[in-house]
Amino acid sequence: MKKLFSIGEISKIFNISVATLRYYDAIDLFKPIQTDPHSGYRYYSIDQFEELSKIRYLRLMGVSLKETKNICEKMTPENYLLLLKKQHEKAVQEYNRLQTVINKFTHRINEIEEARRCKDLDVIRIEHLQERKVLRLHERIASRSELELAIRKLEKMANAYLEKVGLTISCMDLSRHYFKDYNSIFVMPEDSQEDTKMNSTLPAGDYVCIYYRGKHDESPPYYEKLLNYLKENNYAACGDPVRFIIIDRTFTENRKMYLAEIQIPVEKII
Repeated sequence: MKKLFSIGEISKIFNISVATLRYYDAIDLFKPIQTDPHSGYRYYSIDQFEELSKIRYLRLMGVSLKETKNICEKMTPENYLLLLKKQHEKAVQEYNRLQTVINKFTHRINEIEEARRCKDLDVIRIEHLQERKVLRLHERIASRSELELAIRKLEKMANAYLEKVGLTISCMDLSRHYFKDYNSIFVMPEDSQEDTKMNSTLPAGDYVCIYYRGKHDESPPYYEKLLNYLKENNYAACGDPVRFIIIDRTFTENRKMYLAEIQIPVEKII
């Protein structure tokens, strides 16, 4: 007489929970060879080991229960090959998704760590920046509520949660020393891969830049400081000023830890 194995023994041998084995029985995926009519105890034979091993392998590969049941009922080399190709494609897609997530984490970690080490606060500098592709929403933003709504719209456009956004004020508003309202909000890709969603650019060129700690309503003195620098050094703004929110209340309630950067595209006046 062949040795029979209880459901508990099968659970330990295959590292599959008893509840899962009972569920497999209920959906006719993997049934015991014998069930005691009085106690309801389930028993399995060693001849079933290969079948359960196959089921466990398919589940570990991410194959759904429905597909697992179908492939077990109609197992042929052709069906199995098609299944492997399908799961391989899914795995590659998931790998690429996770790689994008890892790149975003790495980029953001480096950015925040660099920001925390920032020692060039309130120091004006000129940087030559390459063209930057952005996903941009042109919309007048004059209040916190309008900003939050604009962020939600941009998240919908990007189909992603946005941790870091950039905002612009118009060059005309800058010239008349009006810094309260934004005229657009945007996000840049956080990895090196080309993002087809990008619909605009921040042009290449020289930018007068400054880091500072504070909220938007605390930014006017820094815009004034930059405008004075332009005047004293024969520069003129040639595009919309950009403000990057690097660390804000999303990360800390300590306003002393807030960090933002203003960049104004400029050209030399001859």
